[in-house]
Amino acid sequence: MTKLPMQLQRELERPKTSTPPEWCPGSVTKVWLLQAPQLDGCPNCGGSGRLYAFYSVSGPHPHATPNLKVTSKWVEDGWYYGESRSYPCPECNQDESAWYQAGATKSIYSE
Repeated sequence: MTKLPMQLQRELERPKTSTPPEWCPGSVTKVWLLQAPQLDGCPNCGGSGRLYAFYSVSGPHPHATPNLKVTSKWVEDGWYYGESRSYPCPECNQDESAWYQAGATKSIYSE
């Protein structure tokens, strides 16, 4: 079982308490914890030093959005619109340089 930062745990349990993306006048409807690729290291975060979640503001939709300011993600039963956020891993909080060298990009949100 993944150990989560308190804020992320609270938002997974009560998504409507999450801060919506800047571009969205509505509220967050669902939050999903995303599985990171497993690198060597921490079993909690896969060695990335971060945990990632997707914050949906609408969906499911039959298609991804053409709006480049909005992230579309296929989850379970359709396309959801929202944004991804990252949090420091509460187990290791290790340096992220290996993760970025592996091709990841910095998130628009960090704690």
